[in-house]
Amino acid sequence: MKRKKLLQYGLMALVLLLLGVAGYFAVRPAEDIASKTVEAPFIAAFNASGADFREVSVQAWVKTDGTFHTADELGAIYQTIAPTIEPSPEEDYLREDYNDENYTSITLNGKTVDGYQLEFVLQSIKDDYEEDETYLIIKLTETSDYQKVEALEEKVLEIFLCIGAEPEMNTLLTAGYDEVLSKREKRNLAETIYEAAGATIVEGVEEKNYLSKSGYVSGMRRSVESNGKEINLQLALLDNEVDGETWLYLGTPLVFSEY
Repeated sequence: MKRKKLLQYGLMALVLLLLGVAGYFAVRPAEDIASKTVEAPFIAAFNASGADFREVSVQAWVKTDGTFHTADELGAIYQTIAPTIEPSPEEDYLREDYNDENYTSITLNGKTVDGYQLEFVLQSIKDDYEEDETYLIIKLTETSDYQKVEALEEKVLEIFLCIGAEPEMNTLLTAGYDEVLSKREKRNLAETIYEAAGATIVEGVEEKNYLSKSGYVSGMRRSVESNGKEINLQLALLDNEVDGETWLYLGTPLVFSEY
């Protein structure tokens, strides 16, 4: 039981880390500053990469209120959301409930009726020194069709709309190459991807086995600000020399991953 609670607090720590990132990168509506307009720029960016698709996921979270909710109250909130995350007929969700005087939570793992992999956390924390907090955290993943990225984002927004919330949201596409790319190949590939998306590269980092570029393109849902510049399309190329491959991470507005 203590291990479950530690895991839940670990997830909460991740949320707080993302809160810190959000504080550094001011989330703002996208503005049209890119050099050309491309329909579905995120899809266009991946199509230009030539990489083998692995998965695309949408991660989103929101602080629902500053109240600590009992297990029954949390269950009532969940029942409001439940119709939008109906499980696949072939399987039920793996559900875990936790309840003590300072912490309550409901976690779900499984496939939705839409075929997406769902990770769901609804948790409430009582804080005797600061404001109580309740969070909804959702991750939906698609592994067969990267073209479903827009439908995936719409599904996530639909879930949060049940409780009248607008979440912080991040989309991450993971792909790979069956060889280790050289530094020059990574650099050329990044330029090709951003050009295909109609995006402008704003900043980047290059190391021996790693390259990251951040840029801006019109037509994206959200952007962040870094050093006074708008960013809403970020890529990372990371070598896995053990398996002789390079991984591609393509994110909007940023790449959030444990690579």
